[in-house]
Amino acid sequence: MHSRYRRRLADLAIAGRRVLMRLVVRRFFCTDASCDRKIYAEQSGLAPRYARRTSSPAASWRPSRWPWAAGRARG
Repeated sequence: MHSRYRRRLADLAIAGRRVLMRLVVRRFFCTDASCDRKIYAEQSGLAPRYARRTSSPAASWRPSRWPWAAGRARG
């Protein structure tokens, strides 16, 4: 792993309250000598690259998609 950075994504409001997701994105080295890009960032699938809003509002947050958050989603 190379490093990490923080990313914020906005989603549709719920009950009149703003929804903001905070993600930690990992960057990785490519060890293949023929590779054009030496550093890659993982993609969350919640939004396209460089986007500040989720691509499919509210629908993309599913506990089954994020196993580490499944316990939190139940309450």
